[in-house]
Amino acid sequence: MNRFALGGIICDDAHAALGVVRSAFTISVSRREHRDLYDDLVGRFRGDFESIGRLGTFDDIVERQDFGVLEIPYAAWLAKANAVREVIARDFADVFKFQLPLLRDHFHLCHALFAAREIAITPFQPLIHLFPSFHECRRRVFMSATIADDSSIVRTFDANPESVGKPIVPPSLAGVGERMILSPSLMEIEEGAAAARHLAKCVADKIGGSVILVQFEAQGERWKDVATLRMGDEVAQAVKELRNHTSNGPFVFPSRYDGIDLPGDACRLLILDGLPSATSVYELFRAEILRGNSSINVGLAQRIEQALGRGTRGSGDYCVVLLLGGDLVGLPVRPALA
Repeated sequence: MNRFALGGIICDDAHAALGVVRSAFTISVSRREHRDLYDDLVGRFRGDFESIGRLGTFDDIVERQDFGVLEIPYAAWLAKANAVREVIARDFADVFKFQLPLLRDHFHLCHALFAAREIAITPFQPLIHLFPSFHECRRRVFMSATIADDSSIVRTFDANPESVGKPIVPPSLAGVGERMILSPSLMEIEEGAAAARHLAKCVADKIGGSVILVQFEAQGERWKDVATLRMGDEVAQAVKELRNHTSNGPFVFPSRYDGIDLPGDACRLLILDGLPSATSVYELFRAEILRGNSSINVGLAQRIEQALGRGTRGSGDYCVVLLLGGDLVGLPVRPALA
């Protein structure tokens, strides 16, 4: 063994790293930022979609920005992958200076996915072996409280399936806080959404932190009459205000279902408005081809579980959680979760 090799690596919140790792291996050709390359790829592969009878769908996505994701037929991608790589390496090496060195010898092992906002080139599985310090490390510890599908650790990190199948787990739930989970749509409450807005304001004024989690910015705009929308770097400042009790909000955080900690009075009311959905092109593609599959439903449940954990950070902590939206409330009765 190399005497300079790492003896151990600890990956905390491993569930949050799954998408981050894949993004490191993904070339995302943004329609807005890389329009020339996007149009080039559209022209290269339009005929291939015509040959498989998907030209109408392809044109709707590209020309009319319809919602959806199409995978380039693998035979067509394999035939043109080297030419695509040469164009990216010649004209866009600086743009993809981190991703291209990881994929340049492995374009044949990639999905190529068309969507209205971008084209994504991403490997079937992250090429972890390209990082010897990680891949060859003898002891790798993955920590998470919300891993619903252990196989994701194997697929993403090339972890040992036998070890993953025998996780170290706490003997009890003594460290878990208390949550009262309510859904106005399942209760005899008229104008449940309006009642939730009023409650968010009242809790912030009289009790403690009030936080609303939504998937997209547009959803957050619906709360602007009672709450402040915070995005990007502004989220960290809002969390600081909640924890220091200089403000109780209400604050709206789009797509922040993990990575923020709001213990104690920093969050006494947590509102989940709508079902957390896929965000990346790859996640949208996977959700489409595996529609109704238990792994998709389990993944959604895991994301909701992560969100619920924002407001209770240990034993003795507590908060009230409101679930809004029929899609979110109906999730528990889906296959593999009922």
